[in-house]
Amino acid sequence: MYIPAGDTVWVPGNATVGLFSDMINHGTLGSGYNSLFYFFSQRWTNGNGSTLPDESADGVSGAGGTFVFNGTSQQKVFGGYSFITRTGPGFPNLEINNPSGLLLDDLSDLKIRNNLHFGNGHIYLNGWNLQIGEKSPGAITGYSDRRFVVTGNGIAGGSLYRAAVSNAAGKVVFPVGTADNDYEPAGVLLTGTSGMVGARVYDSVYTVAAGGAAYADSFVNKTWNIRRPDNTGGETDVR
Repeated sequence: MYIPAGDTVWVPGNATVGLFSDMINHGTLGSGYNSLFYFFSQRWTNGNGSTLPDESADGVSGAGGTFVFNGTSQQKVFGGYSFITRTGPGFPNLEINNPSGLLLDDLSDLKIRNNLHFGNGHIYLNGWNLQIGEKSPGAITGYSDRRFVVTGNGIAGGSLYRAAVSNAAGKVVFPVGTADNDYEPAGVLLTGTSGMVGARVYDSVYTVAAGGAAYADSFVNKTWNIRRPDNTGGETDVR
């Protein structure tokens, strides 16, 4: 299925759609409240100029539909979003229901404006970034020690980011781990200025955090990298 630039496809509220071919979206694919879009094929591609609006006037303030990645072999998504410039499309809601998981394709970050739900399987960052939320931290549901965001076990790599984290949001959870069977979640509570917060975890504990000799006898042989990319101030409680 191909949506060219300038063209629009709209999935109305409460509607259910199934797609059995690969998807290329260079235009607009809108979704109304409580709609469901089941994707059964292998590769989803969003062009950098594409949009995935919801039912609201500005296209990003509403609930929107849920895009369900539903397969048996691993699926790939080229999100078309750039975390560095904060530009590009974002899914309103996304659900993983694939035991083999969803892999972020090369050269693209992924953005989900409202809710990421884990029904089955993992999300593999593959060196790229995943942002949840836009005007709030959004929500991540269904995660467990068998369903979470896999950051990879190296020092460098992508992170799970949550937008507009604040004291009012309470403890914001980052369900991350280094590999399928290595689950090491973190929780962050801000007491100062709100802002974007990211987290990744990697194997080993080093003398200077990201380098130097590794401590061979560490009780917890993992390092959490908690980031505030916007340089907002205030205290951060990490759990």
